[in-house]
Amino acid sequence: MKLNILKHETLHTIPSGSGIELVNGIIYIIGDDSEVLYGLNHELRVIHQVELFKAAEKKGGRIPKPLKADFESMVSFDINGYPHLFVAGSGSVLPQRGMGYLVKLPTSYSKKHMVWEKDLNSLYRLITSHPDFESPELNIEASFIAKDHFYFINRAGEQLIRYPLPEMIEFLQGHTESTPFPEIFLLELPAVNDLTFACSGACYFNDTVYITASCEDTDNAYDDGEILGSAIGTFSLDALPERGREKNASNKIKVDNMTLILGKDSTSMISKWESICIYEQDKDGTLAALAVADPDDGTSELFLLEINL
Repeated sequence: MKLNILKHETLHTIPSGSGIELVNGIIYIIGDDSEVLYGLNHELRVIHQVELFKAAEKKGGRIPKPLKADFESMVSFDINGYPHLFVAGSGSVLPQRGMGYLVKLPTSYSKKHMVWEKDLNSLYRLITSHPDFESPELNIEASFIAKDHFYFINRAGEQLIRYPLPEMIEFLQGHTESTPFPEIFLLELPAVNDLTFACSGACYFNDTVYITASCEDTDNAYDDGEILGSAIGTFSLDALPERGREKNASNKIKVDNMTLILGKDSTSMISKWESICIYEQDKDGTLAALAVADPDDGTSELFLLEINL
């Protein structure tokens, strides 16, 4: 895989970027210690600030760590033909980080963003009580939709968590009292330059899942650590069984094409890439993508890049 960073901008008014989506020409970004969903135009000017909940306390525009919702994943999809975003807390501390928000995006009929809060604690507890949940903790860092299924990725155990999409939509809309039951699979990320990576974001494009991954010097899902590097990789869903998984290490879904993200001096970029959104493919196969990174200083970094497999 070859990566070419075309543009790199610091977003000073958006804290701790952790998720990114491009919908109808608007770049949407969330931060893990913010209560706001930000919308940017093509000039990277903030044109929407959608309050997802009321923050009890903020310092320097950021929610203190013990109080933050820890939004780490965001995914876009249509419900009845209308575009929506779903933002989810990481679940690393329950119930505090177990909230989600379904956002209906503006249309030609309504220019408003409509927000519904959804308690995800029952969903997350069903994951951690699952017999295949062989992880020390829960830390949902990514979500994507592919082939009529909804997926989470648990960074802590490198687990791929799958639900039928119709069941998840019914749950998020509050149309059912039952909680969707997960299927859990294992991911295997290779080391790069002797660095061990864990997934931080994901998107699905043309039958391939693209992930961002970072190497962070920490031994748990709560504390931040020194960032040692970030990378992009891919995997296919074709290897997934119809249901469940066998308890066999050889059946792990292997992440391929792991490529270290380099700066201008061809050394590892010391920035935690948190999420990626691929939105276009040229005739020659070149992919156009947006990515967001969290430099842990109260700002966010936005990248425009090309990807060639």
